[in-house]
Amino acid sequence: MDAVKEVKLMDFQGKEKTPEKTSSMDNLKKKIAERPKQKAKAKKKAGPGRPRLTPEPEEKRPDETAITLGASTAEMVFMAGHMIGGDEWEPSPQERQFMSQAWGRYYELKNMKDIPPGMLVVFALLTYTAPRLRKPKTQARLIAAYLKVREWIRSKFKRGQSEAQPQKDLPEKADPQKKDGNHGQ
Repeated sequence: MDAVKEVKLMDFQGKEKTPEKTSSMDNLKKKIAERPKQKAKAKKKAGPGRPRLTPEPEEKRPDETAITLGASTAEMVFMAGHMIGGDEWEPSPQERQFMSQAWGRYYELKNMKDIPPGMLVVFALLTYTAPRLRKPKTQARLIAAYLKVREWIRSKFKRGQSEAQPQKDLPEKADPQKKDGNHGQ
């Protein structure tokens, strides 16, 4: 019972495998260990005649997804602005590039891989409403609504002033509970 049976390892084609080829993780670890270590390159000059002993910082490549999302978001902002403001809101090439880079950096720093759904909903609403806001009937209705709200706010403000300073000219308001002197009894 002490005898150990020798087991041959076979691959899926029926060929015998050697133990070195069985563990790909061990092989990978060996290759990494055998790889020559890279030394930090010293700059020729870092200051007045002194070599730089610290390694060069690696250039980090920007995240391609963040760059794409930034450009998409910037274009959404420009389209919404153009719909609301017309041709005067068309961005210059420098503004377009700056906005794309700013949004791309934002997505990269926040580690976001997609445009937030709330932003997409707001953009969808803007694309629906913005062209209609420039139509004459809609503008007339908006102006009328604005004037009504403005008058309502002014009346509330004036009423607040009149309550703070009572005037003798104003009649008292009738209270429904004070009919015939009952006072709600």
